[in-house]
Amino acid sequence: MLAWQIERLNVSGLPVVLFVDEPALCLEDSADSVLEEQRIDALAATLENARTRGAYAGLHCCAARPFERMCRAKPDILSFDADEGLDLFFTDWHALDFVQQGGTVAYGLVPTRPGVNAADAASIFIRWLKAASLAGDPRTFAQRAMITATCGLGLLEETSIEESFGVAHSISKLVKTPGGFRNQTRRNLQVDSSNYRNPGDTVPVIRDACLYISCAELFGPVSKLSDYEKTATFGLARKDQPLWFVCW
Repeated sequence: MLAWQIERLNVSGLPVVLFVDEPALCLEDSADSVLEEQRIDALAATLENARTRGAYAGLHCCAARPFERMCRAKPDILSFDADEGLDLFFTDWHALDFVQQGGTVAYGLVPTRPGVNAADAASIFIRWLKAASLAGDPRTFAQRAMITATCGLGLLEETSIEESFGVAHSISKLVKTPGGFRNQTRRNLQVDSSNYRNPGDTVPVIRDACLYISCAELFGPVSKLSDYEKTATFGLARKDQPLWFVCW
């Protein structure tokens, strides 16, 4: 099964990512079931088979608290329902160790439902940033992050699927840019003096921005902001003045 899929996708000349969806990771052992260790060993062998054929091996599970078992299967990419389990992920040491060891995480942040739109991207990103900040350096998590829907989109209309991909892309840009993935700098924004809220301000207000949020309300005094949070604002405010977090 894996062989022909990977071989067909390899023709494109692009990296191949193959995800195994395994909700059974949430099941406990019973008298008539396959033992947990055997299930995980079989899953790990499947992922290794994908790797040996040149694909990145991803593992998706939207069951409750699956991280310890997922990590034991040794995927390259760990995918989960981050709309429901984001805080659990950032408080689970198995999940955090997976990132520290170089693993990639596909955060299923975009709810699998109709009506998700671009306006939701900023609020979803802020939720991710606050949770990541409590667990460590958000830049580390950003550098090893993918943004996806919570689960499969097969039951949605085509327009809703397009919206989901659009929102995921918008969140991804917000996550990656402050983390340095796209090497964005203040110069890239082409701001001018008319972009400043008040004379003497040192934080630009980006034209056509869709949302302005006071970082002082989110993270406390400016002096307590991390470098990542400061980078996300594309500059620093004067001492004791709030930073303006810009999402567009």
